[in-house]
Amino acid sequence: MKRGLFLVLVLLATAACGRYYWTQPGRDIFAFDADSQACLTDVRAKTSPVEPTTLYRYCMMTRGWRRTQLAAPEPNAFRGPEREEEALGMRPVVQPVPDYDARREECRQRVRGLYLGPRYVYEQEFTRCMGY
Repeated sequence: MKRGLFLVLVLLATAACGRYYWTQPGRDIFAFDADSQACLTDVRAKTSPVEPTTLYRYCMMTRGWRRTQLAAPEPNAFRGPEREEEALGMRPVVQPVPDYDARREECRQRVRGLYLGPRYVYEQEFTRCMGY
């Protein structure tokens, strides 16, 4: 009996750990940004008694994204607005950087084709990818 009670308490304690992230297999930060911005534009354009975060979550789910609670951020897990101020644009949503070196290499790979163009385009896209 004591062992069962202990197990239930441990499960309850660990269930509340972690933050919520949006995940979708095979999708990257660029796909997330595009879908997230489209949903935020829709949310901000509507006048509804429904909470903005609820509308945002519904929109993201219709686009195939899944809201997942994770203890630590993964490379393809992205933060969306969790509060009304974030959904309405009054407060920015900060994306975690799980591994700086891996992220830097991923961004270099993404923008390597831009070396042929103007330097500022490369720097702008690299900075955007890194989340600076």
